[in-house]
Amino acid sequence: MQKKSLKQKMRDDLANAIIAKHGEPLSFSEHEAIVSQIKHETEEALAKLLKSKAMVLENKKRSCDALRT
Repeated sequence: MQKKSLKQKMRDDLANAIIAKHGEPLSFSEHEAIVSQIKHETEEALAKLLKSKAMVLENKKRSCDALRT
């Protein structure tokens, strides 16, 4: 996900939480819990992306090595 779409997801999640409380503001702890969850999901997505990129690079390296022999 791009940084812009992650920020939008955070805004949407916070807005949905407020709507779920019928317009009442979120407590500090509720807000922090939502932000923390989104950060955790973002870190997991980034880790998966980096792992995928590493796999692609490894496969390209193997392909190049196979062509040389």
